[in-house]
Amino acid sequence: MKLHFRLSRTLVLVFPAACCVLLSSNVEAQPVDRTRPPAVIPPIVLAPVADVAVVGLSASAAKMPILVEKLRAHSLTPQQAWEAGDLEVPDLIYFLESLDRWGGFTWDKDPDLRRQMVALLVQHGQKQLQQPETLSPVVRLWLADYYGSIGDKRVLTLSESILREQKEPKKGEDALTFQALERMAWFYRDQGQHEKGAETWLRIPTLIPDQGWWQSDALIEAARAYSKGGKSEEARRLYAQVPKFGDGWHTMV
Repeated sequence: MKLHFRLSRTLVLVFPAACCVLLSSNVEAQPVDRTRPPAVIPPIVLAPVADVAVVGLSASAAKMPILVEKLRAHSLTPQQAWEAGDLEVPDLIYFLESLDRWGGFTWDKDPDLRRQMVALLVQHGQKQLQQPETLSPVVRLWLADYYGSIGDKRVLTLSESILREQKEPKKGEDALTFQALERMAWFYRDQGQHEKGAETWLRIPTLIPDQGWWQSDALIEAARAYSKGGKSEEARRLYAQVPKFGDGWHTMV
């Protein structure tokens, strides 16, 4: 059934069991011209929480907002939530996909919490992890981040799977591509493979050519890696290229 209104600034919320009309304080009745069809205000439809299975979440997803706040406040650990039955594998995937592009909660980063959630996924989501390419690039990134944090070379496979999907250079800022390369470079650094780390950083100007400060950052990191690997001349050559980027965020030249 369609609802017809001639009210200014009216908000209609349609819930599963009820329709609630909220009116602003200065709503004024207006004469209706019945020779013209009445305007129809489209309702905002909110899906029932009980239908979470439709979008691939478990029944426990109804508790997710409250649960996430408890996790962020560290009044509950992911392991405790799992043991209580409040987390399941689909919830873990949903959680990772809901993070902002830098892996936090709107600039509130908590890598320890994120990695604890990924650790549960690695432990209990073997079926999903058997075919990682079926997971979204974002989930693969945070899996790569976790594996890198424990020195597991699977960080390389997962990061490369993200980069293979990039068919052409990215325009503007692309946090996903940057962080995939960053995790690989960090892994090589931690393993003492400095030349491979430098080569990884130097892929950034090709894959993300529009982002100047990332290019200068990549040159600096590559130069540091070459220096640690004993290639001082190559390091100096890269450092010499940095000033052309001006007073970029990382160069500060």
